[in-house]
Amino acid sequence: MSKPIIASIAYVNDILKEFDTHAKKRFGQNFIVDANIIHKIVNSAGVDSDTMVLEIGPGMGSLTQVLLQKAKKVVTIEIDPLMVELCERHFKDEPHFTLIHDDVLNVNFEELFKEYHCLNDKCMVVANLPYYITTPILFKLIESNVCFNAMHLMVQKEVAERFSAKVNTKEYNALSIIIQTLFEVKVALEVSRHVFIPKPAVDSSVVSLKRKSISYQAYKPYFDFLKSAFVQRRKTLYNNLKQVYDGETIKKALHQAQLSESIRAEACTHEQLYALFTQLNQKQGNIHE
Repeated sequence: MSKPIIASIAYVNDILKEFDTHAKKRFGQNFIVDANIIHKIVNSAGVDSDTMVLEIGPGMGSLTQVLLQKAKKVVTIEIDPLMVELCERHFKDEPHFTLIHDDVLNVNFEELFKEYHCLNDKCMVVANLPYYITTPILFKLIESNVCFNAMHLMVQKEVAERFSAKVNTKEYNALSIIIQTLFEVKVALEVSRHVFIPKPAVDSSVVSLKRKSISYQAYKPYFDFLKSAFVQRRKTLYNNLKQVYDGETIKKALHQAQLSESIRAEACTHEQLYALFTQLNQKQGNIHE
């Protein structure tokens, strides 16, 4: 007997009825009910038989079901006990499936990959991220010591726009620069809100992040500087940086970088911000790619 397609309206509604439950807002649950979209996500990610996939928040397992048809191994992390039970029901006979019942923000990715002997594999993240904690998850992924070759993530459309945002736009922030420094960014797929149960208030995008040969740790001081520079968008760059540096030192560095004391971070290019960072941290040496 063939297994049911999880990404379908009928199946999702049957499961919700069987367990007398509903999508939980506190876990950011919205279930995809279009199998065509699932296949497009997996195909555009380029998952193959050499790929070890980390999936965050599998829910009922609609994406997991198709990933297991393509990947060498799929490791999933799920916080909701009911979704854990459903995934175990669906995939208990799959030899290449592993499920971690935990909050992803508590998981040590390096220890996890060592445990499952995946550190030397072609590692990729493919996930429909819970929208309410997208940014914390993303920073945890890029700050980990596991060098994911690529990340293929479904996020809110406005978050996807931040990933590739340019200077002097409302979407441009520290995350924009960090992502563009570490990854080649491409929107792989637009996803309508109408393919989910329940229907979210916004449309989504699937973003492909292909890793550049740049170490996060080498750039960490600069990335920390960026977070300080953009900490409050309405404040000037000078006022934001005063939480970290001496005022006169900032003024001198702004002058040397040919930037006004009244400029905001969102009006500065990556090159200008990096030049300012270099001026402020000359004693610590420069960062090299």
